[in-house]
Amino acid sequence: MGKGLFTFDRADAIGTKLLLGLITVALAIYALVRPIVSWVQGKAYVTEVPTLVGMEVDLKSLQLRPGASVEAATAMQVRLDHPATSIRMLDLAAGMVLVVAVVLVAWLISRLIDQIVSGDPFAGSAHLWLRSIAAVLILAPVLYLPLQMALSGSVIGQVLDTKSATAEFSIPLGFLAPMALGLVVAAIAQAFVHGRSLREDSEGLV
Repeated sequence: MGKGLFTFDRADAIGTKLLLGLITVALAIYALVRPIVSWVQGKAYVTEVPTLVGMEVDLKSLQLRPGASVEAATAMQVRLDHPATSIRMLDLAAGMVLVVAVVLVAWLISRLIDQIVSGDPFAGSAHLWLRSIAAVLILAPVLYLPLQMALSGSVIGQVLDTKSATAEFSIPLGFLAPMALGLVVAAIAQAFVHGRSLREDSEGLV
C-alpha cells in the first residue's frame, strides 16, 4: 500500500534533517565564515545602512516618469576600504546570534521529528522542544536588533560627517515575524500539553 499524502515516515524525517543541516551550514558560511575570510584577506567592507535624515540625495541622474517623484531614499549601500575593528566585531556578533539561533531551532526540530516518527508525538518531551523553539524565536530578534543597529551606527559614523544629519532607525516588520511565529509555536506546545493530559485521563478510565 502506498504512503498517504500526509504520512510522515522515517524517510521524510531524514530528508527534513538534511534540509535543516544544509540551511544551517549555508547560514554559517554566509554570516560567519565569509566575514572572517574577508577580514583576514583585508577586503573592503560592503553593507547597506539607513539614509540619514537631512542628507541631500542626488537624484538628478534618475529618469522619472511624468507625475512621479522620489521623496526620500531610505537606504544606501556603502563601502569601507579600511573598516574599524569594532565594525568587523559587531558584524560577527550579529551573525553569531543568527547562527546560534538557527542551530538551536534545527536541533530542537530534529528532536521533535524523532518524537513524531516514533508514533507517539504526545509522549516524552515534545512540548518542551516546542516551548524551547518558541523561546529561541522570540529572544533571538531581541538580541539581534541592537547589534544590527549598533553596526549601522558605527558604519554611518565612519562613512559620513553626521553633524548636519540624524539617523532614524525603525523596527522592520521582518523583526516581528519570528516573534509572532514563536507565539504560535508556544500555543501549539500548550496544545500538546493538553493532548497529553487528555490521553493520560482516557488511559486511566480504561
